[in-house]
Amino acid sequence: MKTDYQGEVMTDDQVIDTCILLYADGIENVHYGIGNVLIEIAPYEEYLLQLASSLSDAGSIITEALRLNSPAQLIPRIARDESSIHGVNISPGMPVYLSLGSANRDEAVFDQADYLVPGREGSKILTFGIGRHACIGASLATLQTTSLCTSLAKHKISVTTNRENVEYIPRFGHRWPKRVEIKF
Repeated sequence: MKTDYQGEVMTDDQVIDTCILLYADGIENVHYGIGNVLIEIAPYEEYLLQLASSLSDAGSIITEALRLNSPAQLIPRIARDESSIHGVNISPGMPVYLSLGSANRDEAVFDQADYLVPGREGSKILTFGIGRHACIGASLATLQTTSLCTSLAKHKISVTTNRENVEYIPRFGHRWPKRVEIKF
């Protein structure tokens, strides 16, 4: 890992924090994201059939399922500028949390926001953040999730976990299912 950029060197704490972030987001969120996708597509046999038959449709199904049930629900940021949101003043340097889960279900942005509708315009989906702080592994995570879910669909799996009864690991800012049962 390169630890300096334009003359600025990362501290040991920053290097350790970056490694932890890459592990947590690069492995754990993908792992649990796959579970979330399986939970979301389970009731829709037509989407499982599409996943089994063609990779071209797969990406939009996976992206939409991750929009509905993202493993990362919140992202912390530090306010750069003075602002006010719904009467709450935010000062520069103040920590804020952005709710990706809420933004991805905003009915002012998405018609039928609480429903799986593959093929939505992708630029408004914030599962992996946006802008210069967007997840650097978004494409890889989507590819890994698509690859595994497509493979499982080709093997005619059925998800036996009822999405109404899913238990989630109690972890701040995350939506990680404790268990997703499938049957081959």
